[in-house]
Amino acid sequence: MSRLPHPSSILTLVMVVALAGGLMTGSAGAVGPSTSAQDIEVTNTVAGGNLTGENTTTPHEDPETVAEDGDTEQIASHLSGRLGTLLGGSTRNISAAEYDQARSLVGDEYDEVLSQYVTVAGETEQEDTAETFATVQNDTAELTALREEFETTRTEYEEAVAEGDTQRARQLARELARLSTEINVVTERLDKNLKSIENATGTDLESVRRNIESVRLTTAEISRTALQVELTATTITATAAPSTFSFQNATQLTGTLRTTNGTPISNKPVTIQVGERSYNIKTDAEGSYTLTYRPVFLPVNATSVPVEFRPTDTSPYLAANTTTPAQITAQTTTTVTVANDSITGNYQTPLRVSSIVTVGTNATVSGLPVRLLLDGQQIGTGETQPDGQVTLTGTVPADVAGGAANLQLQVPLSETAVTGSNTTTTAEITPVETQLTVNATVTGTDTEDISREAVLTGDFTLADGSPVPGQSLDVFVGDRQIGTVTSTADGSYQTTVAATEFDEGSDAPTIRTAFTGSETHLAASEATTTLDLPTASQRDTEGSTEDTSETSLLGSSSISQIVQTAGSEVSLQELAGIGGGLLLVGIILILVARRFGWDPRDRLTPPSSASSTAATDDTPPTTDPSGEPSAQTTRSQQLLDEAATALAAENTTVAVQLAYGSLRAALQTQVDTSEPTTHWEFYDRCQDADIESLAETKAVITAYEMATFAQPTVSTERAREVLEQVAAVIDQGGSTPADSQLLSDD
Repeated sequence: MSRLPHPSSILTLVMVVALAGGLMTGSAGAVGPSTSAQDIEVTNTVAGGNLTGENTTTPHEDPETVAEDGDTEQIASHLSGRLGTLLGGSTRNISAAEYDQARSLVGDEYDEVLSQYVTVAGETEQEDTAETFATVQNDTAELTALREEFETTRTEYEEAVAEGDTQRARQLARELARLSTEINVVTERLDKNLKSIENATGTDLESVRRNIESVRLTTAEISRTALQVELTATTITATAAPSTFSFQNATQLTGTLRTTNGTPISNKPVTIQVGERSYNIKTDAEGSYTLTYRPVFLPVNATSVPVEFRPTDTSPYLAANTTTPAQITAQTTTTVTVANDSITGNYQTPLRVSSIVTVGTNATVSGLPVRLLLDGQQIGTGETQPDGQVTLTGTVPADVAGGAANLQLQVPLSETAVTGSNTTTTAEITPVETQLTVNATVTGTDTEDISREAVLTGDFTLADGSPVPGQSLDVFVGDRQIGTVTSTADGSYQTTVAATEFDEGSDAPTIRTAFTGSETHLAASEATTTLDLPTASQRDTEGSTEDTSETSLLGSSSISQIVQTAGSEVSLQELAGIGGGLLLVGIILILVARRFGWDPRDRLTPPSSASSTAATDDTPPTTDPSGEPSAQTTRSQQLLDEAATALAAENTTVAVQLAYGSLRAALQTQVDTSEPTTHWEFYDRCQDADIESLAETKAVITAYEMATFAQPTVSTERAREVLEQVAAVIDQGGSTPADSQLLSDD
């Protein structure tokens, strides 16, 4: 069934246009040049979604082909192709050193397309691929940053070479090598994920992978050349005697350090890394070295130990490494001793523990890890100093009860040459004062009590204002608990109290939030406020005001505002413009009436007796018992009216999206909408509910998906069909008001 636009909507629209046009024509000299419609940007939204009237995404395929039949897989393919194009452009710009452009292509536009892909991924079982696309986005951004840093370092290196600053050049050559290694790691990860996307979606990302490989190879070549120019390659030998040893029974390690052409690195201070331990020693005239090695973190089942020459940043030499046979004969245990006489703390004041860790017979080692645990929860970590001392600090969790608590210090080593240990002591957890605040705001625009609710906000903090996150707060109306709310990271909380929770007849209910402090060392606290609910007479007044405001969109105040925009004084020329505008209104109304066959007298003609008696007991009611349209009917028709207005303005995308919103509102009483759903999940619920208008519903949802995810916009003809289908659904539900809008076939 086709529908004409609502007559009142036509009247309002024409009056606004005519009056504004008359004012601007009559007062051009007073207010300056007019503004065209193209100069005004309008964004249309539908509640419950992010549906805008503008989408700048460039399509890869004809949307009529992509989504005409609701083929979600084709839409996913279209979106993955779009993401591939953005990645291709970004990686090409990395190769061309256009880093800002590279970043922009995996920025906001990529986020928008990826968001759309995530929406349809659930329908095509491609959630993992959507996550991979997000990972690739992050890695591409990281590659951009690394390559930009590499390019900056390269420039600095070339400047140092040109200035003859040898030490600076060596440092920068090593920095180029470090960045090249990081870039290599990122490009390998990107290549792996891009192949995964290709296998999952069939999207051709070969060009993206070629771009990335080009970046990797170019970076590696520049780095290698700089190292060869600035640094000399070396070799190292190492022998452990004996090859079986432990921390208690150390071994002697000897070896030589030479350049690759056999020249000894003579009488030089060098750093030799053996396993996990570093030794600063000096070579002799032959480039030989000797050191004593006591294994700490070497795996107990190791058969060899790695040895590496680690030059400083300004050294003229490159690193070198080797291995020597090794075997751990026995593990050596550690001992932890607490130095504090007493330990106290709480959520506000951290625990502070001093201790010393010895290895074997009172030996000490730097770098041993130590953990601090309170009642089994890790609250702090640290490492030993060369003398074995370590100081640990830890914040007491809020859920630890007051009084004596078990405190444990632990060296977490097991399958290593030096093995771990732990010791236990007691900490006294003291109570902490807390404070709560609460504010309440009554919301709800309908005149019925049931539509109103109270929004509660507040903060849960310590007495000094420090936030206390993650704590459960009880919410009361009077003395009756109605729920709980949890404080957030900054200590704030927010929740709502429905009007049904208020005592009937009470205009000033008391709201209370409370923290009991149960099973914590935080003291109990509470906050109270009183709501000021509108009385019945106030609600009647509000309802009357709302009804009046909804009756006419162009009241006297609106006309006054339009007149005021033209200036504080109205000249004869302006009055002439207004008169001309009113004349134009009359002409347009006559033309509209003739075009659509609308006669205002039809609105005054009572229904015929035949039509009034045609209804049967099986006909669904169009209004509630009071004779007024239901809330969902009003909302559904309002959205459909707005859709018709958008269609008249040739904004087909917004028209279809608004029509979809109207459809959901119309089916609200028939379909379970207690939880948020995507458009196809909503369709599944329509199927479960076995609604009569299932075919029309599917057609509308298909068009909505096409309009939202497969730009450019749908055709005017298709949009008109969608609005007609939604109108049919409203009629089938028996919820169309007597003055519902009709849509033209034109």
